[in-house]
Order: sequence, then C-alpha cells, then structure tokens
Amino acid sequence: PADPGQKPSSIQGGWGIGIPKNIDPALRGAAWRALTWITNKRMNRYLVEKYQIDANRTSAFSDPELIKEFPYLADSREGIATARRSPNSSQRVTMGQQPAVKRVPGAKQPARR
Repeated sequence: PADPGQKPSSIQGGWGIGIPKNIDPALRGAAWRALTWITNKRMNRYLVEKYQIDANRTSAFSDPELIKEFPYLADSREGIATARRSPNSSQRVTMGQQPAVKRVPGAKQPARR
C-alpha cells in the first residue's frame, strides 16, 4: 500500500548463494551442479509447495497452479516488480537506530513535541 499520490513499493532483500572465488578448482564443477540443482524450476516449485518457502524464481510467482494454492504469490510478484534493493549492512545499522516510522516507505513522520 501507499499513501495517496505515492507509488507503492517494497524492499528487496533476502539471502544469496554463490561459489567462493577461492574454491578448490577440483570442487568448482560440483559446486556449480549443486547451485543449479537447488535453484532449478522443479526444485523451487517443490519447495514452495512442500514448505511454502519464498519463491526464488519469477516463474513460481506466475504459475497458475501455485497461485491457486498460494494466492499470496500474485501479490508477491507485484511487490517484486516495484522493489528497491535493501540497503547495505552499514545503512541497516543506521536505520535500526531510527524510530520505526522513518523506516516505513510512505509513512508520515510523527509531530515533534
């Protein structure tokens, strides 16, 4: 939701996976196979259906069968379309020290007394 005259948006964040730059070259192929396995469409669909995890592929947010079972996926798809990147960790510390209302996009600031 957004205030009148404002555009709705969400903050994009989450976890990331990757292959370390300094990985043993003998393990690089296995690491790549593991990454492609845990992020493929079939596995993502299974994880959404079985454990209701957040989808990591846009195809899951548009899958009619998944949307029928988990209607929130359509709303999530819309949120992703307007998402901004999450601030880096040093900015999060600063944000954590501010009143919560300042962290909510579109929120009105409280009147000072």
